[in-house]
Amino acid sequence: MCADPHAQSGREAVYVNYDPRGIIHDYVFSQVEDLAEAGYRVTFASNSPRIAADDVETLHPFCRQIVWRRNVGYDFGAYKDGIAAIGDLEKIDSLLIMNDSVYGPFCSLRKLLSAMDQTDTDFWGITDSWQHNYHIQSYFVVFFQSALRAPEFRKFWLRMPYVNLKSWVIRHCEVKLTQILARKKLKARVLAPYWTVVKRALQKLDGAATEFPDSYEKFMTRKRGEIIAGLALNPTYVLWDTLILDFNCPFLKREVINTRTKNQPLAWQWQDVIEKTSDYDTELIWRHLHTL
Repeated sequence: MCADPHAQSGREAVYVNYDPRGIIHDYVFSQVEDLAEAGYRVTFASNSPRIAADDVETLHPFCRQIVWRRNVGYDFGAYKDGIAAIGDLEKIDSLLIMNDSVYGPFCSLRKLLSAMDQTDTDFWGITDSWQHNYHIQSYFVVFFQSALRAPEFRKFWLRMPYVNLKSWVIRHCEVKLTQILARKKLKARVLAPYWTVVKRALQKLDGAATEFPDSYEKFMTRKRGEIIAGLALNPTYVLWDTLILDFNCPFLKREVINTRTKNQPLAWQWQDVIEKTSDYDTELIWRHLHTL
């Protein structure tokens, strides 16, 4: 058992971690500590092949429990098992699901979450997307009582199969969950609404086109063309800098700078962008990047 520092709290969080070598990186420890500091009882669900005893000891003061499981169903499989480990959702005030696919937060999670208007939303996230269908992106979502007590929410998790195919999980888990709740007229809200982000990004591209070197001209032209064409973009990849600079988005997707850099010519600016808006310790990111 873990220390469970907020045993009386009605706020629960399921945090999902995966590393093929079984490493729990420093930025992950920092995120778990931030969740605990924000008053959440953290269920740490690991899909990794192993967890070192020293890492368990480091997690212990900040978590309610640690769930170590086989890596089936990706993050949604771990969300499902983490939620099952919490037990009766009728007794809690809110449930936050989060995974380690992002760096950050670049601001206080306590302040971010306390600023949510619970009178105007049933579930809330950082970003939304229209790829495949409308959905809140599942790296960080908070569900309030109205959503938690909806029969459809419970049925979704009970009936969700464990499928090891990423495209299936995106369509039938991430997208489907938002769609199921929306069809029951439960309200979804996000910190950075897609169409508002797209509009701001286009304004910036139009206003700053001549400021980029010639080597970036093709990329910027393509980016602008996709926005104007109304393509359903993934904002966390394509518009990551606008999210952080203009919408105070507290997270940066890891893939922007560690596996997709060749498709993101401006990704090398990531540290400058973060440091313009926060005092986040970017050494946490560097330490992770140096292990890849």
